[in-house]
Amino acid sequence: MEPTGTDGADPTDWYDREVPGIVAGLEASGRLGTQTSDAAWELLARGRARAALELVLGAVDAA
Repeated sequence: MEPTGTDGADPTDWYDREVPGIVAGLEASGRLGTQTSDAAWELLARGRARAALELVLGAVDAA
C-alpha cells in the first residue's frame, strides 16, 4: 500500500507536480550548475522526481 498524505493523496503526485517547477526556479536563479540541472531533468524524465529534488536541494545546501 502506498503511503498517503494528510489529505489522503499519494505524496508521489506532489513530487511529480511540484519538483519540475522547483528545478526550473533554481535553474533560473542561477543556483544550479549545468551538470546538476541536466542531471535533475534526466531524473525527472525517468520519473524520479523525489531523487531530482534531493539532488538539487543537496547542491543548493552545499553551495
